[in-house]
Amino acid sequence: MTATPEIRIAGRSIGVDHPPYIIAELSANHLQEYARALEVLEMAAAQGADAVKLQTYRPDTITIDHDSPQFRISGGLWDGQTLYQLYESAYMPWEWHEPLMKRGAELGVHVFSSPFDDTAIDLLRSLNAPAYKIASFEASWPVLAAIKWHRQYHAMLATPLRIRDVILGHQAYFVFRLLLTGTVYFVVITAFGAVESPLGVLAGTGRSGG
Repeated sequence: MTATPEIRIAGRSIGVDHPPYIIAELSANHLQEYARALEVLEMAAAQGADAVKLQTYRPDTITIDHDSPQFRISGGLWDGQTLYQLYESAYMPWEWHEPLMKRGAELGVHVFSSPFDDTAIDLLRSLNAPAYKIASFEASWPVLAAIKWHRQYHAMLATPLRIRDVILGHQAYFVFRLLLTGTVYFVVITAFGAVESPLGVLAGTGRSGG
């Protein structure tokens, strides 16, 4: 019989055979006010939430400060703002994380977060966050997932490659292998006295059998 899959957060089992695990979303609802963030956390605990989830990023780690059309919002609630301005007004200051986690522990609520880059993971790891939540857009990014779960950095995966780069890489590898193989060949035949010098092979003046 196949066991029912489950996960554990801070010792709490979560799965179909266990009571629901209720997560309250704080994210940007603090409106840049620590008192409001603390109030939301305490209200969530009072209403029976098992956990409160934050978001951990800085505007300069999630976008760039640029006002070109590609980085400016058109329409909706944030019409006219740049992405940098939006994230600057929505992000949670990093110095809030530790006191909120401590207050959550006092209330019996798990406080964890969605990190959006490796520096955010470093912060949460230093605070012993009980869990990380992968945002939808990051779910398909293996580099961030590797850092989160395996604490590894995959430089090759993090480096974008074009078709031209792949072709040039193969050509460079072919030339490298050719030079390496030729060098080893020259060294060996020279060591066994087949030629006076490796240059002799290129000039056609190596020793020959009688």
